[in-house]
Amino acid sequence: MLRLQKHLVFIERFTDPHEWIAADLDNSNSITVSDLLLLQKLLVFITPEFEFVDSWKFIDSKFIFPPTNILNSNYPESISFTPLTSSYDMADFTGIKMGDIDGSANLNDKNPISINKSTCTDIVVKEEDLKAGETVNLKFKTDNFTDVAAFILEISFDNQKLQYDGFHSSTLTGLEAGNFSEALLTQGYLITNWFSASGLGEQLENNENLFTLTFKVLENSKVSDVVSITNDNLNSEYVSSNVTTTCVELDYEVISSNKFVDSNIFNTYVKPNPFNNRCEIIIENDFNQYSNSNLTIFDVSGRIVFNSPISLKNRINAIPISGEHLNNMPGLYYYKINSRNLTVSGKLIYLNN
Repeated sequence: MLRLQKHLVFIERFTDPHEWIAADLDNSNSITVSDLLLLQKLLVFITPEFEFVDSWKFIDSKFIFPPTNILNSNYPESISFTPLTSSYDMADFTGIKMGDIDGSANLNDKNPISINKSTCTDIVVKEEDLKAGETVNLKFKTDNFTDVAAFILEISFDNQKLQYDGFHSSTLTGLEAGNFSEALLTQGYLITNWFSASGLGEQLENNENLFTLTFKVLENSKVSDVVSITNDNLNSEYVSSNVTTTCVELDYEVISSNKFVDSNIFNTYVKPNPFNNRCEIIIENDFNQYSNSNLTIFDVSGRIVFNSPISLKNRINAIPISGEHLNNMPGLYYYKINSRNLTVSGKLIYLNN
């Protein structure tokens, strides 16, 4: 979408004829904001397929496009043979996937594009207890959104424990309720996408409110147990002004007794992180006051992969973690340590076994 937006506002015009063809989604032989709208509707699952064109166009690879007025060049989408008994060996078509302007589409659903979790852009939400019957406004805050030109996010929530009640607010110009698609709401997904109207990047301060969503709590839970950013139906991505794309993940800001935990009171970290075979979760400072605690590790979808009581009797405590604790599955994981009314969390990256 950003590539199409940059073309429309004359920041970076298309240079390849295939870009022009892939972007003409209303089949009007021109590139307009209508094409942008059609692409957006498909990306957020409002429409299951393009309304005015097929998914692919196939063009005679021998055709030479004119330097201008490409969409009105009558490019051939078929080849005629006379007589019909002639050999088809010389028939050669170039396939163009409609909407895939930058050629980045994953053409094999069985082998989705892998996401480099070590370079993800973070969005932060406050960890807190959720009580059945209450209505909460969850603020999704920025972390290093220094040059954001576009993003698309899949926000997953447990619809047995939360009921989506609508968009509340945002400090990002142009991000409104209409940017949040409810097409997959019954499956527990909100899809949102935004792009800069100017085609240029915008800089947001750290801890700025990217957007706030309202939920009704149906069952007692914690934010980290019921809300996450996932990649189940699409890749959640952040795009900078130079069209560099990174994945997006959700971090949980730790609280204690409804106040943010001061890092001077206690500190936790993983060593080494990322790790190959084995790491240690280090808990130091005043945690020795809480000897009876519990360690939970869960994957990016929120599924618990390890849960065990731990004893924190020393001023510095080292909890060993190996690949076996993570079912020998490389990836990004989150850990939570619960002790009395205190919760602290962090993340670790397992590379291989």
